[in-house]
Amino acid sequence: MVGGTNNAFLLHLLDQLGGAVVAEIEMALQEAGRRFALAADQGVAAAQYNLGLMYAKGYGVPQNHIEAHTWFTLAAASYTSKPNRDRAVAARDTEAARMTPAQIAEAQKLAREWKKQ
Repeated sequence: MVGGTNNAFLLHLLDQLGGAVVAEIEMALQEAGRRFALAADQGVAAAQYNLGLMYAKGYGVPQNHIEAHTWFTLAAASYTSKPNRDRAVAARDTEAARMTPAQIAEAQKLAREWKKQ
């Protein structure tokens, strides 16, 4: 099937399954967050970027713009390809637009401290 018909069917399924589906998705996102955090702590740029996305959106972790900014900063420093680095910088800048100067300073401090480890 094409387009809206599939969407209508999926919405019907979600309606029928209700909270069980939402709970399963939330558990999967939390597990993804744990795994990304482990890899991010090892300096894996893609994991740092994905963890930043999770914090930016509040997927599987509490939404936290300071954490998102921190992980995007670290990803930008870790990526070796310019397109990925630019994507991380753009995501960091998007977060910065939502933050106060004090929050940005805190995120930058956290990134510097992480790099010293």
